[in-house]
Amino acid sequence: SVQHINAINAANETGVKQIIYTSFIRQKDDPTSALWFIAKDHVETEKHLELTGIPYTLFKNGFYLDMIPDFIGPNVLETQTIFLPAGDGKVNFALRNEIAEALANVLTSEGHENKSYNIGGDTTVSFREIADYLTEISGKKISYISPEVEVYKFEMAKHNVPEMYINMFAAFAIAFSENAMNVPSKDFANLLGRDATDVKTFLTKTFHK
Repeated sequence: SVQHINAINAANETGVKQIIYTSFIRQKDDPTSALWFIAKDHVETEKHLELTGIPYTLFKNGFYLDMIPDFIGPNVLETQTIFLPAGDGKVNFALRNEIAEALANVLTSEGHENKSYNIGGDTTVSFREIADYLTEISGKKISYISPEVEVYKFEMAKHNVPEMYINMFAAFAIAFSENAMNVPSKDFANLLGRDATDVKTFLTKTFHK
């Protein structure tokens, strides 16, 4: 966050008229959250930006739809199992290309000063529901298993996943299980001027054989 704050201060000194900052969607700022190691810099940057007096727009992005295959495995239709300690928590997802489109719309239109937008759909989705969607899409029974976190880490290590990635996936999964990113919103559709791509549509395009 020090680098973020330095950049904001420099922008302020040179007369920058507006800053758009991309952050992440969340129910609340919680230092006990599994994601605080990622969230802390964003929270501190947002607070500093609001205090500077520069007109700002906050894009609080949902979890990238594009990363679902990384969490469930690109060969999920062969393994027929999603193994992730995300419980029944729901997540707000957003497609990266559409986030970029929404940003472009903000940059080329008026009325976004000192606004904070939750960038995601008005429906949130659990990984159990993702398994159900994949079952419907593929015609195969896709099971969802939400193990204890240590069991998950052990199994990932057995499959030679680097520890850095294991810890990151586990932290996000815990946050998902706590509904940390369960924030339905109409902001994204309003900025796009249409409904954003939903989870089922993305999964159909990605996994339909």
